[in-house]
Amino acid sequence: MPLPQEWSESLQKNSGTIQEKLLVLLLEDLKGRKVDLASLHLADIDRITGLLRLPPRDGHTEVARLGLDTMKAFHEYTLKRGDTNPALFVNNEGQMIGAEQLVAIASRVAERSGLEFDRESFQFRSIRSENPRLVTKTASRDLFYLYGIISHALRREIVELLGDQGPLGFSQIKQRLNVKVGTLYYHFDMLDGLITRDAQRRYLLTTAGRDAYEKLRSAEYVQSSNILAQHVQTSQTSVERSFRLLVPAKAIMALQSRTPLAIAGAVLLLVLGSLSVFQAHLITVLLFLDPSDENPLLLGIGFLANWIVIFGVADLLATYLFGRKGEHLTLLIGTTYALIPVLVFVAWWDLAITFSIQAFGLTIFALSRVILILLQAWSLAILARIVSGLKGLRLDKAAVISLVIAYLSITVAYLRGV
Repeated sequence: MPLPQEWSESLQKNSGTIQEKLLVLLLEDLKGRKVDLASLHLADIDRITGLLRLPPRDGHTEVARLGLDTMKAFHEYTLKRGDTNPALFVNNEGQMIGAEQLVAIASRVAERSGLEFDRESFQFRSIRSENPRLVTKTASRDLFYLYGIISHALRREIVELLGDQGPLGFSQIKQRLNVKVGTLYYHFDMLDGLITRDAQRRYLLTTAGRDAYEKLRSAEYVQSSNILAQHVQTSQTSVERSFRLLVPAKAIMALQSRTPLAIAGAVLLLVLGSLSVFQAHLITVLLFLDPSDENPLLLGIGFLANWIVIFGVADLLATYLFGRKGEHLTLLIGTTYALIPVLVFVAWWDLAITFSIQAFGLTIFALSRVILILLQAWSLAILARIVSGLKGLRLDKAAVISLVIAYLSITVAYLRGV
């Protein structure tokens, strides 16, 4: 019998890793058929037909048809794995996960969703037969505040991990949750006040964090947060939405994974930028461009040098001002995309010079200055979004880095007389 749509959505939303999501979807597709999940192999799933070959029973081999979402999760899961173990479910060390462990994982995801995993029926089901109240009489006042802070599945995982296992180092948490450095830093930032660090720089829960941990384990929170998750959307300011439109989350994920497409795009932008300023005889001073009679070859090299400087300033500030270590190469690649407005300006400059474009009574040079300022703002916004996503900084902190680069650009341009 298929799960109710709201149950399925809640289970997927509360899956902290792609492995958990695949397990949940697989159990949904099995529809109560008891299977030794630990005995399943990658080769048991036909990537073309979407059929799962089940372990033989009574000498007969059965198959189960997997849904489209399950196959998408399967492909994503296999792409992220770096081991050679043929088993379908393995841990971070590439070792096969036992059947009891898999059932325990399914049970944890179910608990986060206000459900339970029944070992007998091999299905997810409601904890209570009647519909839970949105807020019980004993609900604490800060329940909604707590939900707002730890509404994200990964933040709940962090609180639960620190609550279960005590003080842990950054590398330990990163390995156990299998997340990127920038992502983990970002959620640490969001949990400010709930987590802290001891003298050995290990992370642990504060008094408020311990209280949050206890609430997370309560049935009251599970039942209430499940309903809230279904009906209340996480609020975002218009500024945050605008910045996310500049560089979508999928693009940030591609940069974090250093996909061939993301790297190829960065190389293409650098080549186009160098050739463009070479051809247009424009000198690059961080985010300023100005006509120049210098050797065109030096102008092209100068474009690359400015890219390195922008990356260096952003990386140094993120690392030493905000304590965001790591992801240096990823940020180096990502910074190239903040130079897209520079290429737009070079294209405008060529058009303006070729066709003597003037408007609002401004000369070509004056009009180009206005357009350059607008494109600089665009470039700084892209840079802030990229630094925020890759270094795990809140947008307001990433904006500080962009502003420093803006003031540095103005200062250097002024000193050079640009």
